Amino acid sequence: MSHRLFSTVFTSRPARYLTLALGVFVLAALPYRPAFAQPASAIPGAIDLAKIRFEIMKSMFVDKLEGVNASYTENQPEKFRGLILTVRITKPAGESLTIHGPDLDLHYYHGETYDVLNCQGLSGFSKTMDVDRPMRLWSTGIGSVATGTSTQDSDILYIDVFYQYLEPDTKEVFLMIAQPTGLRYQTNGWKPKP
Repeated sequence: MSHRLFSTVFTSRPARYLTLALGVFVLAALPYRPAFAQPASAIPGAIDLAKIRFEIMKSMFVDKLEGVNASYTENQPEKFRGLILTVRITKPAGESLTIHGPDLDLHYYHGETYDVLNCQGLSGFSKTMDVDRPMRLWSTGIGSVATGTSTQDSDILYIDVFYQYLEPDTKEVFLMIAQPTGLRYQTNGWKPKP
């Protein structure tokens, strides 16, 4: 029986052991840090889906939206619209909650094709569904909203989530919350150059 190490073929028993020892040494010398699934409680800023439930209550397509920090006007209203989803959140009363825009991706069908969009805006929380909730808009997909003193004590909250560039034949939408699988990996970080 022969064994190959790089381009050299080894057939003797001592050579096989040498090949094995060399392989173990190379693997041990590599900077390996295993990645593995983590519970939500171990991930900073993660939403614990075992304790918190989300439900889409209604949707509205818009071609204009005034946010507290920016506004949205669709440049091609014959092709695209923005989508506002009103979401009901059930959480333990008294616990604070922070929702990050990157945790709210939208997967959806338009025609026979699917697409994925990043969250482009979040409103503040409210205790009732049918009220105006001021919305913060951003183009980078990075933003967050947290419960305050008037909403933290409630077990049911409402929030509006905004997405851009939805086609007229948009069918089903799927709000992907905190992507249910997470991996952890330890890095060495980086240092700025002097």
